[in-house]
Amino acid sequence: MTIRTALLLGLVMTIAVGTASAQGFYEQTELFVGGQDNYNTYRIPAVICTKSGTVLAFSEGRKDVGWDGGPTDIVMKRSLGSAGQWTPAFATPQGLGRSRRTTMVWLPLQVIFSSTNGEAWMNPVPVIDQHDGTIYLFANDFPQPYKDGNAPIWMTKSTDEGGTWSAPNEVTQTTGHHELGPGVGIQLQSGRLAVQAYDGILYSDDHGKSWKSGGIAPGDSNEPQVVELVDGSLLFSRRKSPNRVFLTSKD
Repeated sequence: MTIRTALLLGLVMTIAVGTASAQGFYEQTELFVGGQDNYNTYRIPAVICTKSGTVLAFSEGRKDVGWDGGPTDIVMKRSLGSAGQWTPAFATPQGLGRSRRTTMVWLPLQVIFSSTNGEAWMNPVPVIDQHDGTIYLFANDFPQPYKDGNAPIWMTKSTDEGGTWSAPNEVTQTTGHHELGPGVGIQLQSGRLAVQAYDGILYSDDHGKSWKSGGIAPGDSNEPQVVELVDGSLLFSRRKSPNRVFLTSKD
């Protein structure tokens, strides 16, 4: 299984081109710009790409203030990427036909988790089940007054490449309280879905029907990413400024 993970501050997409002289190798797009779409600040991004080429970029949309804990939505922008040809056809200034190989077009911003009572939806972590293409998106719900720490966990899912999302569902009852992400979850060779939290992972062995909490990772590090190694073990990389802390799990 190939797992591609990208963390972005400004999203840079690699574009395949016919010749280097016709067009640059990269197309850079500022997806989330503070002050746009009525958000003061965007923080904590995550990006995933489906098997068909749809690209989904998630972020916290902080409504009024730039720091943690103010009223915050989880927002998303979506591009169909390399999923097909553009209709109608379009010619670029260089005379090239408009295709997903040379032009990325992002659809308008969507709000996935909406703050309705001043709460802060934070720490978005998406994961894709390659079995059927379902995309799961997790987030923490921090009520006011905000206090950093373990928090309730909610989940929504999409079965149409991020076009629509289910009503959010709280899974704290089976996972317990954890502080999520950031980054993206992964699917193991076994099919297990894994979503990282500060103190370990949440996992599902039944294609997202139920979620459980794994073992507790020792220490007080934060902001992790988990990857699967070739021997099937998990490598858990966490921030402990100014260093990184690495842990492994063989089960």
